[in-house]
Amino acid sequence: YSLENDEKRRIFEVALSMMEEVGYEALSIRAICNNAGISIGRFYHYFSSKQELLSFYYNEAEKDFQENIEA
Repeated sequence: YSLENDEKRRIFEVALSMMEEVGYEALSIRAICNNAGISIGRFYHYFSSKQELLSFYYNEAEKDFQENIEA
């Protein structure tokens, strides 16, 4: 992943794990922040919304897929 730092990576990974458990619709930014041990403000420092987080996931997955095809 081309993540800026460990905090952004932690937010991203916590959100993915939670999404697997509860699904996208039931996932809340507050719950992500609680589980990642960060403030809501820190979440918004990296992602403008839950939708942006999901878009980021798909972009990263597409990059990984392309890299695997090229390898």
